[in-house]
Amino acid sequence: MLNIASIVVTYNPDHSIRENIESLSRQSQEVIIVDNNSSSIEFMSNLPSNCTLLRCESNLGLAFALNLGILHALKKNFDAIATFDQDTLIPENYFIGMMKDLKFDSKSKIGILSPQYIDRATGVKKAFASRALNKNLQLDSYNLTRSTMTSGSIMNPFAIMKVGLFRGEMFIDQLDNEICLRYRKAGYL
Repeated sequence: MLNIASIVVTYNPDHSIRENIESLSRQSQEVIIVDNNSSSIEFMSNLPSNCTLLRCESNLGLAFALNLGILHALKKNFDAIATFDQDTLIPENYFIGMMKDLKFDSKSKIGILSPQYIDRATGVKKAFASRALNKNLQLDSYNLTRSTMTSGSIMNPFAIMKVGLFRGEMFIDQLDNEICLRYRKAGYL
């Protein structure tokens, strides 16, 4: 198993959250669940042993909650930090497939990896950003994009320490685009 922390932000999730968390717990060293003051946390009973629950006293938004989880993960020196919303279900061997040829270290220029995803409603495979920045970049099965989606992305901890966290005042919209701009400005892909 790769040394990965997965952060899941929740807010009044439906029953599918259990399956999502269990899938993450099988593939992550630690699953950090940051709950944005859900009205009930029954869904959090009997969590797998590698899950940590952090509860917010109010709904402070996605960026703030992700930052709480990231700070928790950075203290434990994980090799990578993955971010998820409560609706994302990953397939088996997700991290192995995503990180197959990559390793994050202080010299790595990869800041964030983002997957293609399958829309649960339609079954259609989609990518968050379809325009490649540099078609000459040779990274085998990877494409360089302008920005990534937050859920399912894998972040380089060294890049986080250099570039910083999500902007906490950004409740939900554009936080992924904004952090990608900062990563690119700092020289990360």
